[in-house]
Amino acid sequence: MRDACDNCKNGACSHLGQCCHNQCLGGCSEPGNATSCVACRNLQHRNICVDKCPPGYYIFQGWRCVSFSFCQDLHNHCKKSKDVDANCHEYVIHNEACIQECPSGYSSNSTTLTCEPCEGPCPKACQGNKTIDSVTSAQALRGCTVIEGNMVIKIRGGTNIAAELEASLGQIEVIKGYLSVRRAYALVSLSFLRKLRTIKGEQLEADNYAFYALDNQNLRQLWDWSKHNLTIERGRTFFHFNSKLCMSEIRKLEEVTGTKERNQKNDIAVRTNGDQASCKIPHVLHSKSDLLNCYLQIPLHNVVFTFFIKIRGSFTCEYC
Repeated sequence: MRDACDNCKNGACSHLGQCCHNQCLGGCSEPGNATSCVACRNLQHRNICVDKCPPGYYIFQGWRCVSFSFCQDLHNHCKKSKDVDANCHEYVIHNEACIQECPSGYSSNSTTLTCEPCEGPCPKACQGNKTIDSVTSAQALRGCTVIEGNMVIKIRGGTNIAAELEASLGQIEVIKGYLSVRRAYALVSLSFLRKLRTIKGEQLEADNYAFYALDNQNLRQLWDWSKHNLTIERGRTFFHFNSKLCMSEIRKLEEVTGTKERNQKNDIAVRTNGDQASCKIPHVLHSKSDLLNCYLQIPLHNVVFTFFIKIRGSFTCEYC
């Protein structure tokens, strides 16, 4: 019997010594029939052994052919279940195969599911909600360009914080949920998020806020607004107890992000933001009532000093 199989093109024959189809591997139940193979030499398509997948079908797991809709269903199912199965794969199509993810140097097109060459560094989506409370937790996000959930920053200390955070978080461009900065005593500025351009607000802090800043005792600047642009697509902004962050900085964020008209009266606390900073805002006052609302208070040894300047019959408040 072995001698009979040796005469077959691919060395596969039936139990009667008849040669199998050339796509068969390891034998067959019926000679010359590609549906009767013990195993396929190359690929299987609808229980038929084939040399390659027909048009419209793609290699899956290296041994069978699947349709575009099959690959798309895997992609969509994973996308919807990331919260419960973070290790699932959003399958994509590359080189005529349905694979778990695009190879290095490629990013996926969410419409066609195909992998396309990146222009510059590839986008990297990082799943789930992220809490930054140390340099180590920030380093885990190195290379991320999209945060699929929310980002909470509450880092309170460390060495060389600004440089470390920029190295780890400086590539983030989009946050799908909200950004919360709370009790982050180590922060003076948010400029380490140098590429952040969009906060989508798909999830909101307290069901209202896409940007939430609470009790950041040393925060003095958000971004350099002459060089930075940021859009908040949904939700409001919250600023309370940021004692060194001037109101002018917060108002600029409102204007740039498009949240000014959305915000409500109590979202931004005028009295507890910038109350320990020298916030210089030149403003000409023409009435005593204006004057009463514009002053600089500097606590020094339990004494509060209040300054006004009078120029040419009008009061000018240099610090408000």
